[in-house]
Amino acid sequence: MTIGYPKLYNAISQLGLGRFLELYFRTRNYVEYNNANYLKLKRSFFTLDPSEQKSISYFIGQSLTKLFAEKKLGCILVDNINNHKTLIRFITGSATFTPKVKLYSTTKNPREPDLLGISRGSEYHILEAKGYSSGFKAAEFQHAINQVSKVNTVNSKIPLTKSACFFDLSTSPFVGTIVDPDSDDKNLEIVFEENLFLEEYYSIFNLKFLNRKTFWTIQLGFFEFALFRVFPPHQPFIYYGVEFSIFEKINRRKTLTISDLPKIVEFENRSDEKLNYSIGPDGIIFLEIRNPLRMKLVRATKWV
Repeated sequence: MTIGYPKLYNAISQLGLGRFLELYFRTRNYVEYNNANYLKLKRSFFTLDPSEQKSISYFIGQSLTKLFAEKKLGCILVDNINNHKTLIRFITGSATFTPKVKLYSTTKNPREPDLLGISRGSEYHILEAKGYSSGFKAAEFQHAINQVSKVNTVNSKIPLTKSACFFDLSTSPFVGTIVDPDSDDKNLEIVFEENLFLEEYYSIFNLKFLNRKTFWTIQLGFFEFALFRVFPPHQPFIYYGVEFSIFEKINRRKTLTISDLPKIVEFENRSDEKLNYSIGPDGIIFLEIRNPLRMKLVRATKWV
């Protein structure tokens, strides 16, 4: 859910992770599995105030777009461009933008797209996400097409994909319509230093940033993870964390590159009587330990 939340790092430092848990549980509460095959909105969703429906739909659209980028485009990490405004420069050309793919009409002037994905080899992917519970919106979808179409290069490289993603949440199951357009009149260059982008992306695991000295570790298969507990001690054992080699580089202030990231090719999910976890291709884990006595957790007292 956090992919759709701009200024992620400021919010964590000011509001804590509880803000993101609130977003997650508020949204997840109105989504259900239909026979465990697909997601749909609960009936109670449509009794909400329209402004709250819009907010929840936005986060669902963002998270489904991130999932598409990771599972289908092979992105290792996907992040909201607004999280990196201080690093990214947008250079607009003088040419008048005219979209090559025009399926519908829209009067909106296209701005920068929402999301940037990076796959191995530092290949870039541009994505715009739309999520609506009120049905398909042709003008909004065309606006998304225009937003990704106008991007010419990222760090002087032509993006491998440019995906306009519209998720109609009014149907059961949800229906996603995705177009990868191109345009003769691309007029936006995106420039940033990739190592600084990665440093900022993983800064939520920086002990100094979090004002913490202790953390937990756990070994799962071939990978070791550094963990932080989400809830107070009297609550269930729920943790978030990151693969330990990433954690080490972030905290030792070493340069981090795409090639340094662990080759977790796709999601690994597990649920049994001992634990329940999900690992993303960026090495970030969300984990619930159901039987702490049977899991080998090590609490590090300090970072050396």
